[in-house]
Amino acid sequence: MKANELMTGDWVLYGGEPNIITEVSEIIHGEATVCFAGNNYMANIDEIKPIPLTKEILEKNGFKLHHKDRFHAADYYVYWKGGEREGTAIVVRFFEPDAGGVKVLVRFEMESFHKLGINTLHSCDIEYVHELQNAIRLYKIDKEIEL
Repeated sequence: MKANELMTGDWVLYGGEPNIITEVSEIIHGEATVCFAGNNYMANIDEIKPIPLTKEILEKNGFKLHHKDRFHAADYYVYWKGGEREGTAIVVRFFEPDAGGVKVLVRFEMESFHKLGINTLHSCDIEYVHELQNAIRLYKIDKEIEL
């Protein structure tokens, strides 16, 4: 992980075993300040690890499971900003590549997609919670991720 991959407010793991789930409070000269137990600590970037994005984290944050159907080859999770079938949808799919592991595709469907039938899609591949947080901020969606 590199400091330029992080933003203030990102959730990360800090320290050795056991790791502590904490939030990045600032980044200065390639070092990240992390906050836990009400205190800020300057951490070497090597002490910080990303948190893998899981189905459980999505469910805890209001993403609803939708099962595969004739339009979707795999189960997927959806979070609607503005209510079901209105506004912007964040669609998350988990794929298991042949080489093992999990590939996560996040797609943002903008409001025009639902109201006008216009296909306005933006996609990105992610693996970690902080990447989802950054993508949500990029699209100016007011959604905090909780762990």
